[in-house]
Amino acid sequence: MTGQTVLVWGEQGIGDQIIFGGLLSWLASTAGRCIFKCDERLAPAFRRAFPGVEVIGAAARPDKRTLSPDITIQIPLASLMAAIPGWPDKFEFPTRYLEPDKTLSADTGKQLANAHVSGFKIGIAWHSARPKVGPKKSTPLALWSPILTQPDCSFINLQYGDTDADVALVQRDMGVQVYTHPEIDRFNDLDALLALIDRLDLVITTSNVTAHLAASLGKPCWLLLQNLPIWYWKREGDGVLFYPSVRAFRQLQAGDWETVIADAAAALQSWRSQDGDNR
Repeated sequence: MTGQTVLVWGEQGIGDQIIFGGLLSWLASTAGRCIFKCDERLAPAFRRAFPGVEVIGAAARPDKRTLSPDITIQIPLASLMAAIPGWPDKFEFPTRYLEPDKTLSADTGKQLANAHVSGFKIGIAWHSARPKVGPKKSTPLALWSPILTQPDCSFINLQYGDTDADVALVQRDMGVQVYTHPEIDRFNDLDALLALIDRLDLVITTSNVTAHLAASLGKPCWLLLQNLPIWYWKREGDGVLFYPSVRAFRQLQAGDWETVIADAAAALQSWRSQDGDNR
């Protein structure tokens, strides 16, 4: 692809566009000109991350730049894996490649301080809305007591969708207040969500877009996984493909979230002790 004009099509969902979006680092240094079409909600973050790439937000009608006569190659985003020489052993997976808006990040930090969100700031997400696989990837927030009741922690809601009932249940049954930023649309405003995640110390989430957003920022991310996860999360071990900052906690039996949460809670207790000594 050296010296050629390459059009890359973002494919599948938001999470797929984020995880494979890290491959643009190779293409941007190889192609003569690179055009990347992605979900409009991700376009600002990709423009900041890859200033040498022409990033186009998807629209109902094709952008004229995607019809440019000098385009010599068109390729779906995930297919870059097949084009990278020596993949995957010789590819250096970036720890952090998306960047939040600096103004949004500063404003979000002030908002958290004004809301008295203190101690270890831990973002959480627990649900996937995917029709077929979502129920297997989701865990009831009511099971999270071993995590949510730990001291010196503030928990921040990163879950998209209507979460009021879940958050109220935690407040009633555990006496824990999960902070929800009042001005962030956690489904549509991904730029604001990136800025919020970047202000946190840790993210604990099931397999949904939150994991991809946190990992693309290089944020420590603990991933609570069903026993047969999607391929890039791997099937064993505490590491995953693509994301160096992700630590996996895996079901050994289908549906057994209690053990996964207990393991993550024990790790959180150790992490608080070690990280607190460094503060």
